[in-house]
Amino acid sequence: MRKKLISIILTVIMCFTLFTGCTLFQYDAERDYKQVIATIKPVTITDGSGESKKTFTSKEKYIYKYDLVNSMNNSLALLVNNYGMTLEAAVDYLYEQLIVRELVLNEADAQIAFGNIIWGQNEKNQVQQGIYATIDNQLATIRGEILTEHGDPVPSGSSSETTETETETTYPTEEVEEPGLYDELSRNELINAVVDAGLAVRDRAEEYSNSKLIAILEKADLDNVEPWTPDTVRYPGLYGSDDVKSLEIEAMTRFMAILRENVTENYRLTDEQKSTFSAEIRDLTTIANTQGVPYVYPELGKTELMHYLVGRDYENNIKLTLLQDTIVSGVDVTETEVLEEYNNMLKAQQNKYANVDSFYSDVKGGSVDPLLYYPNGSYYYVKHILIPFTDAQTKELEAFKTNYGTILGNEAIVEKKEALGKAVVGFEHRNGEDYGKPLSIDTIYADIVATMEAAKANKKASDRAFDSLIYKYNTDPGIFGKELGYAVNANLGDAEYDSSYMEEFSRAAKELFEAGVEGAISQPAVTDYGVHILYLSRIIPSNGLTVGLNDYVSYGERETVYEKIEETVRTEKVNNVFNVWQNNKIGYYQTEAKVIVRNESAFADLKESD
Repeated sequence: MRKKLISIILTVIMCFTLFTGCTLFQYDAERDYKQVIATIKPVTITDGSGESKKTFTSKEKYIYKYDLVNSMNNSLALLVNNYGMTLEAAVDYLYEQLIVRELVLNEADAQIAFGNIIWGQNEKNQVQQGIYATIDNQLATIRGEILTEHGDPVPSGSSSETTETETETTYPTEEVEEPGLYDELSRNELINAVVDAGLAVRDRAEEYSNSKLIAILEKADLDNVEPWTPDTVRYPGLYGSDDVKSLEIEAMTRFMAILRENVTENYRLTDEQKSTFSAEIRDLTTIANTQGVPYVYPELGKTELMHYLVGRDYENNIKLTLLQDTIVSGVDVTETEVLEEYNNMLKAQQNKYANVDSFYSDVKGGSVDPLLYYPNGSYYYVKHILIPFTDAQTKELEAFKTNYGTILGNEAIVEKKEALGKAVVGFEHRNGEDYGKPLSIDTIYADIVATMEAAKANKKASDRAFDSLIYKYNTDPGIFGKELGYAVNANLGDAEYDSSYMEEFSRAAKELFEAGVEGAISQPAVTDYGVHILYLSRIIPSNGLTVGLNDYVSYGERETVYEKIEETVRTEKVNNVFNVWQNNKIGYYQTEAKVIVRNESAFADLKESD
C-alpha cells in the first residue's frame, strides 16, 4: 500500500477546462482570468548533500485567478460540505495550497537538478500514460456526444476507451495477488541482492527492515524500464466494424478541432507558445491527410501542446511524490515499534471494551481497524452478494405495498417479494462492468454453490472463493474489500433478528449462525433491495477472542495484524517527517526569504456567495 500524505498539496488541484468543462465558477472576461493573485520570486536552493555545494535557482512563478477558480471547482464543495469550512475560509485555504504547491515544486526541481531525485524512464512513462488516459477519456466523451446527436444509444465502451491507467469502473475490480520478485527471499538474500546490485545504500543494507529492502530493490527495477508507447489497438478508427471506425475517426477529428481552437483562443499562451503549438497542429493535420486520422493518435503524446495542457500536471504530481520519497527515505519501521503499537492498541481496546456498549458500538460501526479484542461472542460476521431489483421491480413492489399490502398484510408482501425475486436477473462483472447476457438468479446461485463446493476443503480457499464471487456478481458497494464482512448481533435477547438489517437478510444470517458452519452460504434471501446470498465468514467464540500480532485478520489470509499496524506506523512516521520538513521550508520562504508576493484583493469577489 502506497503511503499517503496528510497535506493536500500532493493531490492534483487542477481542472482541465479543455477536457472537463468546469462550470461551477465561470469568468468570461480575459482580464479577470489573467489577474496574478500571487507571485513566487526566484529562490536559490543549495544542495546539502555531498562535499561540493551545488545551487539551483528557480524561475519566477505566477499564480493566476484562473488557477484558484479551477481549484475551487474541484475542491470547494468538499471543504465546505465535508469539512465545515466557510466559503471565505475555503477560498483562503485553497489559495495557500496553490502557493505551497509551487514552493515545494521548486524544491523538487532542485533535487532533480542535483541528482538526488532521478527523473528516469519510469517517470516519463507515467506522464505519457496520464496524457493518453486524458485523451482517451475526452475521445469517449466526444463519441457519446456524436451518438446522442444522431439519436443512437451510447455503448459502454469502444476499442480505444479502455486504458491501462483508467481506474473508475461501475464496480471495483478484484486485485490479483501476485508474489513480487523479492517477496520470497530471506533477509540475507535481500541484503545480498542490494549489495550485488551496487545500490547506493548497500553499505547500510543490514540496518533496513525487509519491507524497506524490497522497496529499494523494486525502485531500482523501475529505473530500467523501456519507453512506453500506446498499443495500436488503442488507435481510434483502426479496428472494429465500419461503424465503430467511422465514429472514432469523427471523434478524433473533433478532438483535433478542439485543440486548434484552444491554441487560437487561449489567452494564457505566449506568442512563442502559440507559434510552436500551431506548428504541431499543422504537422498532425499533415499526418491525418497523408497517413490517416488513426496515426495522429501516437504522435499526440509527443507534442509540447499535450504536455502543456495535460502532461505538466501529471509531471508535477510525480515530482512531488518523488520529493516525498526522498525526504522520508530514511524512515523505517522496526519490529519493536510494531510490537509496541500492538500492545498499546490491545491495552486500549481491553480498557475501552470493559464497557461492552463501547465494544458493540465499535464492532457495529467498523470504525476500529484492526479490531484486536473481542470481550465476548455477541457479534459474528457475514458477507453477501446482492443481485438487485430493477427500478421497475422496485416500483412494482412499492405500489403493491401501498395498494394491497395494507389490506392483505405482511404475508402477502413477502409472497410478492419472493415472486419478484424469482424474476431477478444479474450480470457477470468483468473489469468492473456488466458483461454478457443477463443471468437468472437460479443460474447465478448455481454458480455460487458450485464454486463454494469446490473450495470447501479449507477456510482460506472458501473465504477467497466467496470474495471472488462478490467481485463477479455483487452490486452492494459497501461489501467490496471488507475482509470480515458485516457484523451481525448474535445476542438478540427477546428480538427475533438484528433489526439494523432488513428482516430477510438478518434472518438468513441468523440461520447460518445457528447452524454454526463457518464458510456456509445461505439460500437466496429476498429483501426490498433484491436477492442476497449470504456467507458466514467468522464466528467469534462466546468467551471472546484476542487477535495476535501475527494472526491474519480473516480466514482468507490476505493481511496480518502485523502488516496492518506496520503500514499505519510507517504512514504516521512518513507524514510527520515530511510535514516537519514542509513547515520548516514554507516558514523559511514566508518569513526569511520573503519570496511570496500576494495580491489577495484580486480574488476577494470569490468569497462572496450568491
